[in-house]
Amino acid sequence: MDGLFVKIRWILKDPSDFFMKLYQESHIRDSAMYLMIMIFLSSLLNYVLSLSSDASLGLFRKWFYLNLPLVGSGPVKLAILGLIYIICLIILSYIAAFLLQCWRYIFGVRASYTQSYQLLAYALTPTYILGWTNQWVSFLTWIWVFALLVIGSRNMFSISRKKAWLMFTLPALFVVVAIVLILVWIAQRFLA
Repeated sequence: MDGLFVKIRWILKDPSDFFMKLYQESHIRDSAMYLMIMIFLSSLLNYVLSLSSDASLGLFRKWFYLNLPLVGSGPVKLAILGLIYIICLIILSYIAAFLLQCWRYIFGVRASYTQSYQLLAYALTPTYILGWTNQWVSFLTWIWVFALLVIGSRNMFSISRKKAWLMFTLPALFVVVAIVLILVWIAQRFLA
């Protein structure tokens, strides 16, 4: 557990150095275990926050909460949801790393799937540390994740700053445009 806190501090304090020296990790096992522990701790803290403050669940958890026939009282249901949420996030991390691998391939960056997974697992650190607190902090942590993806790509794959920024700015712009179009569609459909 001591190594976990060292990695977290290193990623947050000096991400350039961390990602530059990440080549020393040759297996996906270390980054996968790191990500699983971070997901578990983040979900546990979110669970405690939800119980103590009667805060509403996130959209993903609400979806499960409404559609799954869970047994037990509110806290037991919330614990089961947390477990399902953790499992889904772990599965999604492997899919997201594959998509990242494909996206990097389009940009001509050749590297292994293990490196894609490592980049993703460690770049998500701010989200798992602070993203569970509230929506605004979560939004800010995703900006931080974006910066860590750029820094990690530059240092792990020796690509230019311009290419790294372009590689992650295009999907971010696509998401923003998609959200705006969806909101405009909803506004026209339901407010007209």
